[in-house]
This record gives sequence, structure tokens and C-alpha cells, in this order.
Amino acid sequence: LHLSIRRQRQMCIRDRVQDDERKKLRHAEFTSEYHALIKHHRDTNKILKQLQDNEQIINYYLKQSHEVA
Repeated sequence: LHLSIRRQRQMCIRDRVQDDERKKLRHAEFTSEYHALIKHHRDTNKILKQLQDNEQIINYYLKQSHEVA
């Protein structure tokens, strides 16, 4: 092959490999962010559940204190 054509092919191959690496990196970043969001969502749900449980306990004791008074 002519030198300029071979050089162009090498550059295309290099660019394709770099694009593939960028795609893999973006996928890894997206996956990492996705898992972080899922964990945050689960943690938030746990906190909300604890708050609801605490509210029920507080309401129970308030009701008991009103019945005694």
C-alpha cells in the first residue's frame, strides 16, 4: 500500500480503539453512578421507614399520655 493510505488506515484503527475505550469508560462511569443512585434510594427508603416507625411510636405514647391525663 502507498505510505499515505497505510498511515490513514493506522489512524482510523487508532481512532476506533480510542472510541471503544471512551465508550467503555463512559459505560463504567454510568454503571458506577447508577449503583450509587440505587444505594442512595435504598438508604433514603430505610430512613423514611425509620421515621414512619418513630412517628407511630410517638403517636402511641401521645395517645397513652392523653388517656392517663
